Amino acid sequence: MALAEQVTLYIPVHTNLSQVESVVPFIQKCHRAKVFIYRWNFDGKTMQEFYSKFANVEVFDFSLDSFIEQIYAELDKVVILLTSSSNYTFGVNQNNLFGALKHALPSKIIDIFHVGHCLYGCDSCGIREHSIPVYFTRFVNRTLEYSTEDVRRQFIRPGSKSVLIAPSVGAKSFLAREEFINTLVMAQKQLPDVCFVAKLHGFCYSPEGQVSVVHALSPEEVKNVVVIQQNFTVVPQVMFNILPFLDAFDVIITDVDSSVAFESLFFAAPNKRTLAFLCPDYEGDSLYLNHLNTFKTTAELDDSLQRCLRGDLPLDSDAAKAFFESKYGQVTGDEVARISALRNWPARIAGVSAAPVMQEYLPGMPKPSDISTLPFSTALTAARDTAFRALAPFGAMEALTLGEYVEESMLDYASWLNLHVPQLMACGLPQKLWEKLYRKVRYQEVFDGGAVLQFNLDESGYSVTALQDIKANQDIYIVDHAWTFTMREARQQLIKDPRLRERMYALMGLDIEQEDTEQDLADDESGAGPADDVDIASTPVSDDSHVASLEHCLEFIESLGADASSTTSLSYDSKGLTSVAHLQLNAVCPNIESLSLWDNELTDVEDVANGIQGLQRLKGLWLNGNPLHKSGGYQKRLLRSCPTLEILDTKFTPNYSTWAIKEISDCKDVALLGELDLSDRGITELKLDVFRTLTQVHTLDLRNNSLVFSDNVTALQSLRNLISLRIDYEDGLTREAVLEALPQLQFINGVHVSRSESDVDRDEEREIAQLLDKVWLFAQTYRTITDTSDRTEKSIWYVMDELGSRMRHSDRPNFHCAPFFSHARGIAYNLLWPEVDVAAGEQCTRDYLPGVSVKEGRAARAAVITDDEEALTSLVNEQPPQPPLPPSKHSGSQTFVSTGRKLAVHTDMELVKNHLTDDRFTIVENQNDADIIFHTTSFDFDTLRMGQIVNQFPDERYLVWKNLLAHSVKSAYGNVEWFPQSYDLEHELVPFIHEYQRRAEANEDNLWIVKPWKLARGLEITVTDNLKCVVRTMDTSPMIACKYISKPALIDGRKFDLRFIVLVKSFEPFEAYVYNVFWIRFANKQFTLTNLDDYETHFTVMNYTPGAVLTQVSCEQFIEKFDVQSSVKWPVARDRINKAMGATLRAPAHSIAFPRGTAVYGFDVMLTSDMNPQILECNFGPDCTRACKYHPYFYNDIFSVLYTDSGAAGAVAGVTPL
Repeated sequence: MALAEQVTLYIPVHTNLSQVESVVPFIQKCHRAKVFIYRWNFDGKTMQEFYSKFANVEVFDFSLDSFIEQIYAELDKVVILLTSSSNYTFGVNQNNLFGALKHALPSKIIDIFHVGHCLYGCDSCGIREHSIPVYFTRFVNRTLEYSTEDVRRQFIRPGSKSVLIAPSVGAKSFLAREEFINTLVMAQKQLPDVCFVAKLHGFCYSPEGQVSVVHALSPEEVKNVVVIQQNFTVVPQVMFNILPFLDAFDVIITDVDSSVAFESLFFAAPNKRTLAFLCPDYEGDSLYLNHLNTFKTTAELDDSLQRCLRGDLPLDSDAAKAFFESKYGQVTGDEVARISALRNWPARIAGVSAAPVMQEYLPGMPKPSDISTLPFSTALTAARDTAFRALAPFGAMEALTLGEYVEESMLDYASWLNLHVPQLMACGLPQKLWEKLYRKVRYQEVFDGGAVLQFNLDESGYSVTALQDIKANQDIYIVDHAWTFTMREARQQLIKDPRLRERMYALMGLDIEQEDTEQDLADDESGAGPADDVDIASTPVSDDSHVASLEHCLEFIESLGADASSTTSLSYDSKGLTSVAHLQLNAVCPNIESLSLWDNELTDVEDVANGIQGLQRLKGLWLNGNPLHKSGGYQKRLLRSCPTLEILDTKFTPNYSTWAIKEISDCKDVALLGELDLSDRGITELKLDVFRTLTQVHTLDLRNNSLVFSDNVTALQSLRNLISLRIDYEDGLTREAVLEALPQLQFINGVHVSRSESDVDRDEEREIAQLLDKVWLFAQTYRTITDTSDRTEKSIWYVMDELGSRMRHSDRPNFHCAPFFSHARGIAYNLLWPEVDVAAGEQCTRDYLPGVSVKEGRAARAAVITDDEEALTSLVNEQPPQPPLPPSKHSGSQTFVSTGRKLAVHTDMELVKNHLTDDRFTIVENQNDADIIFHTTSFDFDTLRMGQIVNQFPDERYLVWKNLLAHSVKSAYGNVEWFPQSYDLEHELVPFIHEYQRRAEANEDNLWIVKPWKLARGLEITVTDNLKCVVRTMDTSPMIACKYISKPALIDGRKFDLRFIVLVKSFEPFEAYVYNVFWIRFANKQFTLTNLDDYETHFTVMNYTPGAVLTQVSCEQFIEKFDVQSSVKWPVARDRINKAMGATLRAPAHSIAFPRGTAVYGFDVMLTSDMNPQILECNFGPDCTRACKYHPYFYNDIFSVLYTDSGAAGAVAGVTPL
C-alpha cells in the first residue's frame, strides 16, 4: 500500500547512513521525497550519493530559506520526517523550528514525525508509532540491496561457526572498554576455525569518530575502532542494515543497551545466541535480560563465547521471539501504512481532520495564520521571524539547527549541550555557567570545591564555611556521591561493606558506638616468604628453556599487534615464561610504564635485570608467583638496572610518586581519590609532595609499613579531609598522640574516637538501624529510565560526599545543589553553585527539600527529617474532610452494540488479535470501521464515533489510581475492614504523622507500605516502620501510605495475593462480573517481620525480578491447600472477596458512569490471618498472558459478557455477578 500521492516527504539529514533504514521504507512508499542535507554534515557527500539513487527523491543543501522556499511552492501536502532523537537538544530544536513552520503553514505541512530508529534499545522517546518496527520493513519485503544468503557468501566460510561483533556506542558500550576488544582479538587467534566479523555502529565509519557536530565518539572509542579495523573483517558502511547479519551469524556480541540485542530476538533459534554486555549501572527491563546471555567481565565474555560455540549455553528461543512480538507484534512489511493510519495522514490530506496526533510543539503561539497566501518575500520574512522566535535564546546548537556553520572550538561543547541541555534547564543552572561546567567535566570531573569551602566542627555538629569571598553565579562546583543505593539494597550494602558504614558514620556526624572493623588483610599479593635453601638466582638456564623463551618471544610480539611501540602497559602472566631478556622489550615496546609477569617460571635475576635495562619509562614491575620471587633479595639489583621503578612486586620503592598512587588505586587523577589503601606497601616515608595532591582523601590505611608517625605528621596534616586513619602503633605512640596531631579524625583503626578501643561491641544491626534512620536527613534522589518500552522510571537514592552532606539546611540557602548525570561518561554527581554573594567565613547552606512548597507540606516534612520535636508538636492534626466524588459528566443509559451481525473490533493488543476466535467478532485495522474499540493505551474519547463502544471509562481514575481509590472508598463508606487504613501523603501528611506518633506511643504495630499513586508491577513500593523514610519517599513521586498487613493469611508459611479479572458492563445501572478463574502469586520466602527490605519475603510480584523463582499454582491446587490450612473454607472466603470487590466498584460508580464504556480490571486482593479480604488495588488493562495460555477461550468469554446479550446476568459459564 502506497502513501497518498498528494504527500511529499521532507527529510532533513544531519548524520550519516546510520539512520537511513528508518527513512527509506517511507521513500519507497511515497511518490516524491525531498532530502535536505545539513551543510555541516561531515558525511554529506555520501548522503547525497545515497539518496540521489532514488528516482523519486530530490536532494538539496539545507538552509532555512531553501526549506521555506520549497514548502511555499509545494503543491502537495508535506510530512516532515526527522531522524534526530526528540530527547536531545538538537531534536528539541528541530521540533521547535519545524513546529513553528507547521504553525505558519498549516495548509502545507500536515505532520512532523520522528522516525524510531533503534527499537527497544532506545530510551529517547515515548512515541506510540515507534512500536511499529519500520526498520524491519525492507528486510521482510526482500527489498534490501543484499540478503542473508549474500552475507553468508561474502563473510562466512562454508561449514564454519560465525561470530558477529556489533557494539553500540557511548559510555555503556563495550566499545569504550579496551579490555573487551583485546579479549575478542585474542579469541579470534585462539579459534582460527571460527569466522569473526565486525559490524560497527554507523557513527564509527566517519573520520576520527566525528559523525557530525552533534554526534562524536569518545577518544577511547576511536582508539578501539582502530583496533577492530586492524584485527577483524569489518562490514562496509554501505551494508548498514544489520538484520541479514543477525539472520546469518551463529553468535552475536553486542550491548544490552543496543537495539541490536533486541533485534536479534526476532531471529531467535536453538542454534543462535546473543551475548550482550551489561554495564554495571544498567537499570533497564529485567524481563528483557532473561532472553539474553549477558556478560560484565572479560572472563564472562570468554567463557560465554566458548559455551556458545560448543552449544551448551541455554536459551529459550521461543520465549525470546515471543518477547519481541509482545513489544512489536508481527512484522508484516506494511509498517509504513500502519504508521500512516495511526497518524491519520489520509484524513489530514483530505482536510477532514486537523486534530494533531502529538502535542503541538509551540502551545503558547497565537492561532495559526497561514502565510502561504502572502507574497513569497513577505511570507519568507514572516517564516524567518517565526523560526527565530521558536529557537530563542539563540546559541551554537540553535545555529546548527538552522544549518549554519559553528566555529570548530565550539563543536565539542555543542555536542555536549546536545546531550545535557534538558538537565541543565531542569536543575536551574544559569546559562552563563554551562560552558564552565563543561570545562570541568569534559574528560574527567574536577572536584575543586575544597579550594573555596571548608568543614567546621563545633558543639552543634558539622558545617561548611567559605574560605574566601564568593560571587553569586560566578562559578560551579562538582560534588561527588559517597553512597548510591535503592530502598531494597541499602541494608545489604551496609552489611557487606564495613568501610562504607565507617564513612557514613563520620559523614553524618553520628556520635555512637562503632564496631571495630579491624581485619588482617591476607598477604595474597606479595607471596613473600623465607628464602629457600637453594640459590635459585644462580641456577643456569637450560637450552630447552632458551628455545621455549624464543617461542614465547614470537608469541609475545605477535600478541602486541601493530601498536607495540606505543603500548604503555603490558600483562604477560601465567605463560610459562623463563626469560625476560629474550622478549627484547627495549626494542619491541620501549615506552612501557607497567609490566606484569605474574606466575611464570622466571628464576634468573640477571636475566630479568638485563631484560628491563634501558626501559627508561618503566615504573611498575610485578614478578609475584615466579620461583625467583621466593628467594627474595633481588630488589636492589633490579633498581640498579631500572632506577625509574616506583612499584616492585606490589611494594613501593623509595622513588614512588603520584604515578604509584594512581596505579594501585586505578584512578587517573589522585585529586579525586576518597579512599586510599596503602597497607603493606613497604613505605618508609610519606612524601609531602605526593600527599599534598591527595586533596579529597578521607579514609587512609597505612598499616604494615615501616613508618615512624612523628616523622610523617606533616604529610598527614596536609590531608585536610582525612577523617579515618588505620595505622600501626610503634613503640611509644599512643592513640592520644595521633588525635593531638590530627584532631579532625573521627575513626582510628575503625573505632570511633569517642570510644575506647578495648571496649568494642559488635551490635551491627543496631548501628545499621541508626544509619538507616539518619540517612534520610542527607539522602537525595533522582530518577532513571528502567524500561525503555514504556518509559518506566526507577528512583536512585544517594548521599553526597562530605562537602555536600555537611552543608546545613536552610529555607533560604545561599547555595543551590542539584543532581546531574553525565551522559558522556555515565556518571552521576551534584552541581553546587552560589545563588547569592557569600563572604569569607560565612556559613554555606543548601535546601534539604528542594522544590517542596508550603502547600506540599514543607514544614511537616522538614520537621520529620530533621527531628524537630518542637515543630512536630506544633503541627495541627486537622483531618481534611473527604469531599464527595463529583457526579459523572456523561449521562444517558448504557449503549450496547447490536447482536444481529458480526461485530467489528479494533485493538492494539496482540493477545486479543490472536485469541478472539468467536465468530461473532472480527478484527479490523481501521478504528473508524469498528463497533468495539479495545485498547491498552489511554483513549481520546473525543474521537469516539456514534455507535461505537470502548473498553474504558473517562473517569476510571477513581478506581485505578491508588490515592483516588482510597478516597472513593472513604467517601462512600468511611473506614471499612476490607480496605487498609490509608493516607494520601500529598494531602493527608499531618494526619498520617499524628497516627504514626499515636501508634508509637501506644506501642502498636506501626508498619506501613508506601506506594506511588499510579505505578504497578511492585515498582517503587517500600515497607517500613521508619517515619523519616515514609516522608522521604515523597521526594520521588506522589505517594499513598497504607497500613501494612502484618498478619496475613499464609500458605505453607508464605504470603500470597490473588489476582481477579473483573468485567464491568455498566456502572449505572451497575452490572459487573468476576471471572471465576483467578491467579495466585506467592512470595518466595517464609513470612517474617525481621527483614522488611527482603523483597522475596514481603512481595509476590516476581516476574519482573531477575533470577527470582515463579511459583505456578492452579486455582484447584490453591483451593485444596487453602481448605486444609485456613480457618474457613474457600467458598466462604471467596464470597467475602466478591462482596468487597463489588463494594469497591460501587463506591465511585456515579462518578465513573459512561453510557458507551466497558472495562476489564485486575483486582489484587490479600487475606488477613482471620480471613478478611483486603483490597490492595484495581488495575486497568491487566496482563492476561497467563490467562490466554491456560485458558485459550479467555477473550471469547470476556467479549461475550461485555458485548453480547448472552453475557447478561452471567449467562456465560465461568463468571459470577458482583
